[in-house]
Amino acid sequence: MIQKSVGDDPIELAGTDKGKKQYCQAIGRLLREDRFAEAEANLLAALERIPSELSAKCLALSVTGITVTGWDQVDRMVATPVGKTGKLCAAVQIDMSNHVNSDDGSPGVEVSLYSDSAFPFSTSSKEQLLAHNEAYCPPWTGDFEEIDSPLELAGLGLLNQELERQLVRRPQATEDKACFVIAELFRTMRFKQAIQKGLDMRMWGRAIPVLIGSNETGPFLETVYVSQPGR
Repeated sequence: MIQKSVGDDPIELAGTDKGKKQYCQAIGRLLREDRFAEAEANLLAALERIPSELSAKCLALSVTGITVTGWDQVDRMVATPVGKTGKLCAAVQIDMSNHVNSDDGSPGVEVSLYSDSAFPFSTSSKEQLLAHNEAYCPPWTGDFEEIDSPLELAGLGLLNQELERQLVRRPQATEDKACFVIAELFRTMRFKQAIQKGLDMRMWGRAIPVLIGSNETGPFLETVYVSQPGR
């Protein structure tokens, strides 16, 4: 559990300015290491201790209740030479974004395609990419060949809208602050789980790293998924 790994109560950590970064890093480490079950168990255990409208929305939201459609268009984007240079797609970035929302209030989804002009994705291991995107603003940021919004996300609307409302109100009490931070991480986790579920079904024919993150929505927390060349 997070308590054991950082030595403190997660609610006390997440509810203070000093501890928030430490808590987010601890959960982020689990997600970036593909330890989703462990991260989910920690987040749910913390949310159960803070009864509120926000925590209730998290606890009621399973990954099976989230859908992502539009993958066929992403398949075509990946298979087509990218940008004006006509280079092969070397990496895909999929970001959760509240710049434009889905019909049910879920975050929008931005899909960016990169060539090796931005970064040597094709010759970099997953571990090397994780080392570069651990902190905000990785070296390839903004240097994509093209960007579009072909994916439609549904099922995160109730949680997302409540988080956006509370972002404006800015919770003051320690427990309320903690609940907000934990719920943001929970939204991030559910988004990543839904995206990876869709990626598991793709047949791109070669190994392509997919950077799963967010654009000014929740904490910066970028994970790396690598498509399997055998599919």
